[in-house]
Amino acid sequence: MAAEERNIAEEAVGLIEIKYEPSSAVFDPSEAMRADAPLIHPQRIRSGSLPEKTGFQTEFSLVVRPDIRIPGALSGKRLGLGVQSIGGTLWMYAMLALEQFGLDATRDRIHILVIGDQTVLGRALETHLIDATIFTSSTYSLSLRQQGFPVLAELTPSMATTGIVVNKSYLQRNSETLENVMKALMEGLTFILAPGNKFHVVKTIMGRLKISDPSLAEEGYADVVRDFEPKPYPSIEGLRSLQRLMQLQNPRLANINPANLIDSTFIRKLDESGFIRQLQARYWERQ
Repeated sequence: MAAEERNIAEEAVGLIEIKYEPSSAVFDPSEAMRADAPLIHPQRIRSGSLPEKTGFQTEFSLVVRPDIRIPGALSGKRLGLGVQSIGGTLWMYAMLALEQFGLDATRDRIHILVIGDQTVLGRALETHLIDATIFTSSTYSLSLRQQGFPVLAELTPSMATTGIVVNKSYLQRNSETLENVMKALMEGLTFILAPGNKFHVVKTIMGRLKISDPSLAEEGYADVVRDFEPKPYPSIEGLRSLQRLMQLQNPRLANINPANLIDSTFIRKLDESGFIRQLQARYWERQ
């Protein structure tokens, strides 16, 4: 309490009423890193002002050097991103994270460096070539956490990140081919999400990402199960978020109606015809 005179400050202190709300406690670091662990500020870190989850979405983490403890310390620092560079998925996630903290890359002199894929980004952070980066899987961020690299934010925005994109003429000429592609992707997705196939999925993650630690691959598997929907209908909110960020690079995108870019015909047909249910019966109910 600050006041011009001591007696005023003492009187004001007596008027302060503090209310405490009991919260769950976690005493194990591993438990504290779980996705369902109690949060200190859930409204600021997990949700904030971002739209709620719909459709295919990915939780991403903003991981920083051990000496960076608050978002404001990112000013003047180097933020490493993937090979897609400006406009890519990691760039959009980075912009969302900075926005969440009230930061602006240009105003706050945050230098965006194109480094490589997430494996390379992790190594660049370890060797201090960069000061912060974005990971879309805890497969990468977990090992850094264990080394003392803080996670400033874990966010799950409504963002269109995984999908099939074709032009209208191709759609009209090759509808049967696209339907078959959708069927194959749905079967792969159903196989991945079926609990009985966890061993095979984890093994594939270890092989594809060249991971020797099974626990890291297990984290990646948990990300997939959490983020992927068994019936991935297109998300209008996800496209609107994508549009808003892409407008930073191309203002003309503001003239596009995201609803005109969505065609749910194929996924709805597979759903209503019972195709998805049959896949689930094949891979889930037999286990």
